[in-house]
Amino acid sequence: ALTQGREAVRLAPDHPLALTYLGDALAAHGQRAEAVELYRRAVRLGPNAAAPHHRLGVVLAEEGHPDAIPLLTRAADLDPADPEFGTTLAAALYEADRGDEALARYRAVLARHPGYPPALNALGFVLQDRGDVAGATAAYEAAVRARPEHAEAHMNRGLLLTEAGDTPAAVAAFREALRHDPD
Repeated sequence: ALTQGREAVRLAPDHPLALTYLGDALAAHGQRAEAVELYRRAVRLGPNAAAPHHRLGVVLAEEGHPDAIPLLTRAADLDPADPEFGTTLAAALYEADRGDEALARYRAVLARHPGYPPALNALGFVLQDRGDVAGATAAYEAAVRARPEHAEAHMNRGLLLTEAGDTPAAVAAFREALRHDPD
């Protein structure tokens, strides 16, 4: 991917998506600082391109940088049809202790993309953290119905069942998680 990314930028040095693609390849090879610079350049050159805003926002969110949420918001607003953008924004909001906004964003994603497993799983986590066991259970169950191989949703469901004292059901959920992701 690194070779293709460099070639894409050579052919289109000012194209935001080419820069984003190369940034992704660099990030995957541990060259984070270089990736961030390319993402920043892509955002400058493509103020209406969602992908560069999203990628830069993700990297900055991992660092707890205050620019992450505005970038992720811009990406989600530019391309509301991509559920990953709204889900990533909601996760960043939750990590920033903005739980009500995170819930609203997860629900907005699910209103537009019912059954989107990553949003359902994350919604379940937030609801569980807030003590809404019924809501969390429904979200996790919807996530595994939508994508039965979603190991993380099975794992989270197992943790919830453990907290509820339903050991046999929790063990079954953990087994499903391990069946789909043994690592």
